[in-house]
Amino acid sequence: MGNASDTSAVFASSISEEHDILMGSIYSVFCILSLMGNCILLLVAYHKRSTLKPAEFFIINLSISDLGMTLSLFPLAIPSSLTHRWLFGEITCQLYAMCGVLFGLCSLTNLTALSLVCCLKVASPAMVTSSPRSATRTGTARCVSQMDSRRATGRVCTALRRQPPVT
Repeated sequence: MGNASDTSAVFASSISEEHDILMGSIYSVFCILSLMGNCILLLVAYHKRSTLKPAEFFIINLSISDLGMTLSLFPLAIPSSLTHRWLFGEITCQLYAMCGVLFGLCSLTNLTALSLVCCLKVASPAMVTSSPRSATRTGTARCVSQMDSRRATGRVCTALRRQPPVT
């Protein structure tokens, strides 16, 4: 394994000490803002959990992923930046990289799914419904188009149109 001077040389920072201290300070600000913002979002989502729309669950999942990244990566990056070298050894370095990849892929997957849902809502709003109220309107529109072809469907559709909108 080698002595302590060999491992400290391997984990020494390659950028200037001033830039490392600047990065440690920026990481500290981002850590505080991320903790506050994501905790507030999760708290609001918890209190409004009964009224959340399906797309908002992607935002909650993204917040959990960001919170995981904040809690697992920033506590290791900040002291290492401020001391101008990695402080936690090789195994922790590999776990740090694994957490970065894991939470990064979770965030990318959430953003991809969220953008796909938004794209589908814009491109074909009849296919994607976000609330019972819009589902009733979409169902009514489908029934109206079928009314010409079948009388039985027309009677069912008339009943659907008479339902009061869900608020």
